[in-house]
Amino acid sequence: LANASTKSDNHLNIDQASFQDAVTRFRLLLAKSAVDQIQKSWGILTTVSDADIDRAAVKGIAMESQVSTVSLSKVHAFIQAHASGTCSERVTAAWNLLDRDQDGLLDQEEMNQVALLCLGVEQQALVALFEEALEAYPCRAPLPSIGNEDQIPIPKGWRQRRAERKIKKKLLKMFKLSCQNHFRDEVEINHRLRCIYAWAEKADQDNQIESVLVDADGWSGRKRYVELSPKISEPEFREVQGIHFTHLDRIGTEILKSFREDLWVAQGKGREQKELIRDCLLFLTVVSAVDFVILSL
Repeated sequence: LANASTKSDNHLNIDQASFQDAVTRFRLLLAKSAVDQIQKSWGILTTVSDADIDRAAVKGIAMESQVSTVSLSKVHAFIQAHASGTCSERVTAAWNLLDRDQDGLLDQEEMNQVALLCLGVEQQALVALFEEALEAYPCRAPLPSIGNEDQIPIPKGWRQRRAERKIKKKLLKMFKLSCQNHFRDEVEINHRLRCIYAWAEKADQDNQIESVLVDADGWSGRKRYVELSPKISEPEFREVQGIHFTHLDRIGTEILKSFREDLWVAQGKGREQKELIRDCLLFLTVVSAVDFVILSL
């Protein structure tokens, strides 16, 4: 935070207190987003994986496919990690939240949900913060006036207000698309998660697929053949993730960088369009002038 605040002060007229207020506000939005994501993911958090059910069946333990509750202490730790913790602590809290049997190990699908859960929290909080930032200050105002509330230029005419609403709507749409598409398309999060699981040295089952027979449903007494993939621990996940998926430790920074690049592309397209219109008008003017001269002869 200290480094970020120093960089902000060098470029914008923002004091330390204002920067800390902004950080606190973003932390509150992260906590709210964490609560919302838990609510949206309740079905995932309370559903026992098929592999865990099969493992219990091998041991002669009957297990329900759905649990009715989630540990309150884990939920509190997950929210607290987003309110005041680091990116690493958030991943750990999400890992513990999905670890229903409390053995520290997760299946591949559960490991994927840890990353997607942390990503969803950051995306929702950043969109909310961006919307508040758009409403707090005019988008078309010059940067030197930022930080001085007495010099905030308020759009007065209906044309200025319409232009302000239009640019805000466009920027918000671009930011939402950056949040949705960056990790899916540019980072290729699904591919990276598959590689992490495949390359991790998993101690569970000696990193081998275990073939077992479990009782089939019904009264026939038949057995069914099941292949159980090894589970992965957080240290094993971290060892590979720290090399091939460091984006998980800087989700917000990655999204903002992608949005900055999208802004550059949009500005470049705008300049190209203006140049194209200018060249077309110049060409039509020259052609019209030549035609007029020819017809006058």
